Amino acid sequence: MERSLITLGRWPQSGSQPEPIQWLVLAEEENALLCLSAAILDCQPYHREGGPATWAGCSLRRWLNQDFFFAAFSPEEQKRLLPTRLENPGRETEDRVFLLAPPEDLPGFVPFQDPEDYYSFPEDRAMTTPYARSRGCWFVEEEGPEQYRGSWCIRYPRYLDDGETAPDYTSSVNFDGYIEAAAQDTGDLDGIRPAIRLFLPQ
Repeated sequence: MERSLITLGRWPQSGSQPEPIQWLVLAEEENALLCLSAAILDCQPYHREGGPATWAGCSLRRWLNQDFFFAAFSPEEQKRLLPTRLENPGRETEDRVFLLAPPEDLPGFVPFQDPEDYYSFPEDRAMTTPYARSRGCWFVEEEGPEQYRGSWCIRYPRYLDDGETAPDYTSSVNFDGYIEAAAQDTGDLDGIRPAIRLFLPQ
């Protein structure tokens, strides 16, 4: 499915200087657009301290809603980012910048399980920016159509074992579009594609 693009905010991409950010429009709502960054913009651990962590208490949530939010968006743009109530294991949160958690956050997403415990993500394959790669983001190095594509973290593991609410691992969308339910430890680096809900004036 071809998604429309909008431009909002600035973040380093081809180098160390901020550049305009492009966002994929995932859903048009009554007064808002649900958007996902078109590229993998940065590389961060889900939880810097490592170990068990929920979205509500992880360091990545703080980084997105403080460091990234205030650096990437002007005061006028900040006012257009709607607080979004998010359902998560542990407790609900309200965030202006967040990670997706398919299928809850993505209209039309239908997960399926194969023998290797992977789940399909029906979006275009995300490219890493040179800045994200310089920060330690994994990417496909071999020349070809997949070169520079990377993996990116989602908000919480979709399928938790034994009702677990604070896992010590994260889930990621791989370069080929599949979600790995248990991808890596919470303290490991992963690609970051922020999501926002942008207010549309009537």
